[in-house]
Amino acid sequence: MLFGFDDKREFIPQIYRYLNNQELMLTFLTQYNASVDSALKIPLLYAKNTKSLKMIFGNFLHDIMHVSFGKIQNINIKLNAYAFYFQKRKSLIFNTKISKNIDLLRLLRIYLYGICFDAQILFSSYVYDKVSFQNNGKNIDQDGDLIIIDKKFAIL
Repeated sequence: MLFGFDDKREFIPQIYRYLNNQELMLTFLTQYNASVDSALKIPLLYAKNTKSLKMIFGNFLHDIMHVSFGKIQNINIKLNAYAFYFQKRKSLIFNTKISKNIDLLRLLRIYLYGICFDAQILFSSYVYDKVSFQNNGKNIDQDGDLIIIDKKFAIL
């Protein structure tokens, strides 16, 4: 069972065929993000209002590569001062991520040629990621289909 797409078609596992299009896109993107390194992760908002798996990657790449810098018409000094103050305090208020570490070339290759996962391995990676996140600080091992937490109990 494959889950993904190539340049001609999409591969959807039978178990996900009952999902509507938006749920399917969100399921794929969630599982994809759980199984790739941080340089290839795509925000979940790109799963909204897309018609195909390839379109998720296309929209994300378009937004990254087409940043528009328009001409400044006028400068409002008060507004500029507020913006400067906000930028200075932003790191104290929000825990923001800067998209410097995006591997653009690999994402472009995925968009052009496609990506397919074994659906079982993709789902296992997603479950392992969730269990690891919820059991932070504990020893977590994966042995086949079992996820063992602190060598005490296992999850299938």
